[in-house]
Amino acid sequence: MGKKSFLFVAPVIALGLGWMVFAGLSQEKIQSRAYAGHENDRDIQNFIRQYPKAAGTRLDDCQTCHRSGVTGTDTEREYSPCGYCHLLQYPNPRYKTGLPKNYEETLNAYGLAYKRAGRSPEALAAIARLDSDGDGYSNAQEIADLRFPGDPASRPGQPLASIVVLSWSDIRYLPSQRQFMLMNTTSEPFDEYVNYTGVRVKDLLDAAHINLDGAKGITVFAPDGYSIDYAIEDIANPFPKPYFYAAPRSIEDRERMFVHYPDTIPPGVQDGKEIPTPPWLLLAFERDGTPLDSAI
Repeated sequence: MGKKSFLFVAPVIALGLGWMVFAGLSQEKIQSRAYAGHENDRDIQNFIRQYPKAAGTRLDDCQTCHRSGVTGTDTEREYSPCGYCHLLQYPNPRYKTGLPKNYEETLNAYGLAYKRAGRSPEALAAIARLDSDGDGYSNAQEIADLRFPGDPASRPGQPLASIVVLSWSDIRYLPSQRQFMLMNTTSEPFDEYVNYTGVRVKDLLDAAHINLDGAKGITVFAPDGYSIDYAIEDIANPFPKPYFYAAPRSIEDRERMFVHYPDTIPPGVQDGKEIPTPPWLLLAFERDGTPLDSAI
């Protein structure tokens, strides 16, 4: 058995409230969970206008048009189309083969057909009768059955994975975990020591009665369609305890530091010593005591 997938509302650590987000339709603007954090929503809005029943489903996602890593290359480990596409903007120096050269190379067969037909609502209608992935079913047939029209391994008639919904009250009922850690930020000028509070993903899956026997990992999805993979080892065990290093006393101006520190350091945390609380893969809902923004 390979990697099992489960739908979360946001990446682990930076989570908003709630569990699953379903799109709603309006005449003014189509609300979709995919692409919300990207440059624009044009393509997914075109898709949902053409196929309104796909709103909020597994097709309301980047992988309807985008591909994952290339089989037999270094990028094969990029199961998520998001991770593969982001290699264009954030190259991974470990990868030497299978890298996309441009955004068109991140598209699957359906995404390519849509782009080449004009990337418009009319383009989606024009390619509806085509069998873009060559699996014997038209694009419209696959979409009607919530199968991916750009993936030959996804075909009508196959069983869909079951869905378990946990409410906010269900999540708050679980034991909470508070952990102090250094957040490394690649897109900001500073790293930060912060406190996150939430529930362990391990406890979350146990509460949902998810059987992980034989699974290699899970996939976590964000409201905008972004996803990331975690190995079973990341869930079942805590990560190594990090060390805490206090701010240099010679620097009085906090804005000149490379690391930002909270006003209060948790009890038991000492300079140059391990942080006492072991960090777990966490579904967080608070940062430094402040609730994270809702994803709904």
